[in-house]
Amino acid sequence: MSLSESDIELDEESYLKAMDDREPITLSDDTLFLVRDDDIYLPDEEEEKKPSRSMILLPEEDVEETVQIHTGYTDTVYPKGSPYKEIYIVTDAGKPVVIRHPSDHISGPVAGIVNYILNTNITSEVSRPCYMIAGDVKIVFANKNRLFCLIVSAYRNENVSQLLSQLEFVFLQVVMILSESRFRILDKNPGFMLCNYLTGMEAALHSMMNDFATDPAYLLHSIPVLRMAPSLRAKIHVVMRDAILASLSSRHSAQDVKDQIVFGFLFSHKQLVTIVQPSSCSLLSDELIVLINFVTSLSSLRKAASWTPITLPLLAPMNILYACISFISADVCVVLAFAQPGHIDLMQRAYSIIQNELQVGGYLLTGVQEASSQILTVNAIDPNFAGLLHFVYKTISDFSFYVAPVPDPVFNRSDEAKESLLRLYRRVHSQMHERKSVLNYFEARECETLVGWISPMKFELYCVFSPFITKTEVVSISNKLLKWISREESALFIPELLK
Repeated sequence: MSLSESDIELDEESYLKAMDDREPITLSDDTLFLVRDDDIYLPDEEEEKKPSRSMILLPEEDVEETVQIHTGYTDTVYPKGSPYKEIYIVTDAGKPVVIRHPSDHISGPVAGIVNYILNTNITSEVSRPCYMIAGDVKIVFANKNRLFCLIVSAYRNENVSQLLSQLEFVFLQVVMILSESRFRILDKNPGFMLCNYLTGMEAALHSMMNDFATDPAYLLHSIPVLRMAPSLRAKIHVVMRDAILASLSSRHSAQDVKDQIVFGFLFSHKQLVTIVQPSSCSLLSDELIVLINFVTSLSSLRKAASWTPITLPLLAPMNILYACISFISADVCVVLAFAQPGHIDLMQRAYSIIQNELQVGGYLLTGVQEASSQILTVNAIDPNFAGLLHFVYKTISDFSFYVAPVPDPVFNRSDEAKESLLRLYRRVHSQMHERKSVLNYFEARECETLVGWISPMKFELYCVFSPFITKTEVVSISNKLLKWISREESALFIPELLK
């Protein structure tokens, strides 16, 4: 499938005038050009003027009355106009489990909101999550198995669906650490402090919350894969698979080996190198994202090989897996997770085999480290991509994505630059996914041009171009970029990764 000029509709007169004058785009920053839609959507100025009064919006269509309350939130917690985000998870008795707030306490206005919602049982009457809007502040909340989850955000570039997604990831991280079986204690003792079980694990939660601003994985619900030679990836996969099978075969028959639940992962710099998993139960992408964050964010796991219980929050939230986590080098990590506690000695043997095979001769481990250190910017991919500043490509079939390194000096390689890029992609993602009929997106802004392209069941492509690029150049470069991705597909992604 190729992108043609007819797929992009825009106000030609205004756009060409700006091009001829070679001056900053005169169109409004908020002017959106949505493709394959009969009309051009121009955001209403009144949409930006949020009421000062808070309103609980229940998503049920048959709700006859909405509840309105006053919070004064923006005036009492943060200086007016400054963006911020807070995340809370409490039990249904109001006991804190996770708090993301500068004071490590639930702020007064939020405490009042939580108390009101819990006492009136609003969430128990609604099957889907609810949200509130208080001026520029969005408050999204949901019930999750005896836990009340709430996120407060004053970032205008995040919509309710994106905030709800972030809240879901935090909950999944809590379940991976605790398992939902721990929640049963609340049946006997509703006031029990579940946060005691999270002692020492706060770094994993804080790292995830920080990464919401810079990591596209949480926006795309896809796994970052390390770009490397397909032959090298295949050899590492064979090493891990054979080591696991050899260890299990020493105690089980060939038929019993097929029934064992064992997972093997190799990560490098928060990117997946390879995965070994049973054919009977495959991990979902969100679980693997949470696992990568858990393994790479805890400094205690880097000091020595560690054994820790984990839970797969979507596959088996009530069951415990036993994970062997070891960093072979500073940023290369091997994880073996299994269901039978009696297999600890077998997994120790498998890990020893994997470690020896990767380090013997040094070429496998060195190959992973060299692939991690490569910085393939857009200009390095193809000098003919002039005008393309950055892009993110997601393959829908395998739930994985490739993101170009942040270019320098157009964007300095810093967290602020990554945040700026993700804000742009979040804007495009929101407009395209909120309006299901939009498959192509084009927006001319003062400092950049944003382009989005969705091919159902195949891929999603998000690009940032220079502000003065023409429509013809956008079409040409986008098609060239897709051809390059097609040629490099075996190096960029893991075939049949997740099904």
